[in-house]
Amino acid sequence: MKKRMSWAAAGLILLLMTALQFVLDLGFSSTFRNEVGSIHSDFWLIIVPSDLVANTILAVAMRFVYNRLTCKDRAGSQGHQIERG
Repeated sequence: MKKRMSWAAAGLILLLMTALQFVLDLGFSSTFRNEVGSIHSDFWLIIVPSDLVANTILAVAMRFVYNRLTCKDRAGSQGHQIERG
């Protein structure tokens, strides 16, 4: 039986996804690079919060799906077995 994904592992996935997305946003968009210096820019007010919300939803969904697919028999029950004889 495989191990369930913990909330700490989901948090680590969220942190890595967010950091990677931030680096890629800055690496490929010169507009974002120019806006990083201003705390009141759309980058900090719209882009970063929306990315955090989207990544959080994705990390929680990944945890749910992983735990659902790998741990089907959570209670250890085998179901009802009919004895014949």
